[in-house]
Amino acid sequence: MPALEAKLSEIEGELSKAKEFLPDRIEIDTILGFIGTLEKELDVTLVKFTPGIETNGQNGLEYKELPVEIVMRGTFVNTMRFMDRLVHMQNLTHMRNIQFTAPDMTEEDKKNI
Repeated sequence: MPALEAKLSEIEGELSKAKEFLPDRIEIDTILGFIGTLEKELDVTLVKFTPGIETNGQNGLEYKELPVEIVMRGTFVNTMRFMDRLVHMQNLTHMRNIQFTAPDMTEEDKKNI
């Protein structure tokens, strides 16, 4: 039993050291899970999800900012619904630098013009 307790103590020490270097990604996992649910509900496609570097809020306010770059495809209506649901999410409240681009036309689309 003492050998097992010593091993457990060693493992817990290594875990504590690892936590100093590895970020806790539970919040990002939660956000990504929520976005995945929205993706299915609203028939949009998430193309890119890239978390940035966490920073302190502006003007010394006591909050953290974690920018996330999102690229997605969908109809305009579904895209707007997606964005509305994002801004009403508990942990994600601001959207900045929004860009809309038209998708490339397929040969079928060109024939219908």
